[in-house]
Amino acid sequence: MTHLLPIKWIRAEAYCQFTGESINTVRERINDGVWAAGVHYRRTGPRTLWVSLPDVTAWIEKQPLVESQVPEELRSARASAATA
Repeated sequence: MTHLLPIKWIRAEAYCQFTGESINTVRERINDGVWAAGVHYRRTGPRTLWVSLPDVTAWIEKQPLVESQVPEELRSARASAATA
């Protein structure tokens, strides 16, 4: 994997500021087992949480595209509104 940044691990707070995701979303992914310890995140102390940018990026790229799951009736309504 090519690293776009020379930084692999970033503090969770900085990750949240950078991406706009909430710390609660990060914690939910950890608590639900969506992100793996030592891969997507790492704790180095009781209040120190790190996020791996390359591994989280790889995780995001594996997620299904939500745009392809928009119901037909909603797509039709949006198209009609755009042409009106």
